[in-house]
Amino acid sequence: MDRRVSWLPVRTPATASRRDGSAQVKNLRFLQSSPSERTAGALYAQLCAGCHGADLKGKDNIPSLADRQWIYGGTSAAIQKSISQGVISKGMPAWEGVLSSKETAQLAAYILQHQHK
Repeated sequence: MDRRVSWLPVRTPATASRRDGSAQVKNLRFLQSSPSERTAGALYAQLCAGCHGADLKGKDNIPSLADRQWIYGGTSAAIQKSISQGVISKGMPAWEGVLSSKETAQLAAYILQHQHK
């Protein structure tokens, strides 16, 4: 099974309660924007915050990224793997092929920097 995102199953705050992962036009536009506009904070806000929350605390059955209790590993390498490969069985899309390796690394660093100390 190809786990890469080709149809952009992005859940934003407007679709976060829906489990079908419907993409919205604004996400497609964002992902087609120039790399300079795709900062780690902007990537998190657009692609992750809809499920994990702007504060990284998660919601409903979505895990917190802020509490240092990691299901799949809390190192930069493990977080990058989760971002790239997703956790399809849990509804998290794989971003490999959509995000560059640099963006994935920046996103992992952003998450680690914004954890509650």
